[in-house]
Amino acid sequence: MYVINGKFLGQKKTGVQRFAYEIINQLDNLSNYHEFTLLVPKSVNSIPELKNIKIIKYGSLKGILWEQLCFPFYLITRHATGLNLGNVAPLIKPDIVCMHDMNFKANPDFFSWKFVLWYNIQMLNFKYRAKKILTVSQFSKNEIIKYYKIKSERIHVIYNGWEHIKSIESDDNILNNNDFIRIDDYYFTLSSLAPNKNIQWILKNAKYNPNEQYLIAGGLDLNVYGKETKFQVPDNVHFLGYISDSEVVSLISHCKAFLFPTLYEGFGIPPLEALALGSNIIVSNTECMREIYSNVAYFIDPYEPNVLLSELLQSKEINKSQIRNVLYKYSWIESGLRLKNILYI
Repeated sequence: MYVINGKFLGQKKTGVQRFAYEIINQLDNLSNYHEFTLLVPKSVNSIPELKNIKIIKYGSLKGILWEQLCFPFYLITRHATGLNLGNVAPLIKPDIVCMHDMNFKANPDFFSWKFVLWYNIQMLNFKYRAKKILTVSQFSKNEIIKYYKIKSERIHVIYNGWEHIKSIESDDNILNNNDFIRIDDYYFTLSSLAPNKNIQWILKNAKYNPNEQYLIAGGLDLNVYGKETKFQVPDNVHFLGYISDSEVVSLISHCKAFLFPTLYEGFGIPPLEALALGSNIIVSNTECMREIYSNVAYFIDPYEPNVLLSELLQSKEINKSQIRNVLYKYSWIESGLRLKNILYI
């Protein structure tokens, strides 16, 4: 019996949580009645509606304590196998786990020492005790092998997808209620102050392109990072803060291009969402971005912001058939099928 770690349901929905949500929805469509169980802390209120996966609220603890104590206790007493989709698993019973990237290992200065230590402990535990390790790109698989010398056959790639973005109705009020937004004449990005997101590139590029407009949506929480980030914001850059998914869809649909100048990524879902909504995407010329978006993106050097974006967008024409191929390859449906096959190998 497979039991899914439901701790992610109590977290904000970033890329890791999005992966877990969508993979569970696919497993629900593909599985027999009660073939899987989703175990959720009692404190969690936001629970998806599932028709085949059994949902159980269990344990009075929260967060890491629930994950390290309540979840493995349930697994052990039921002789079940745990499926952990969000980077972390119980130390005493890791079973199957998805590690999305090696950012903490490749760029330890981006994080607090406690965060790096905890993830190192997790990965060493996975190396010796996990039954199977999942990740979200060939790049991330290669990184895991490089840093932890884990055999290739133990690591399975399950890509991210995009279908969720097409089910969200656009809310154009964000365009109409903000006088500073020039509709169809701005560059847009979803970002945080995480160092790997490289928001500095956008701010510097904005200074180099004073007649262009840049809109940035997302959180500005520095708690997880090891050092304070300070920057100056040019007049042609506007921070929108947290916005709804419907507002994100509207802003992507009306931008000149979606910007993603990341320094390091395990996959990078936002550019895929933008592609699905018909937007141009401008992404970093890094190994991971090349793997996912090789023929469908405009590439920039994430360390060189002095780029005229209007000229970059005129430098080539993206073939629509190549976009269709990318959307077919990186889909939640395909990933759900692949995971189901991997679980029963």
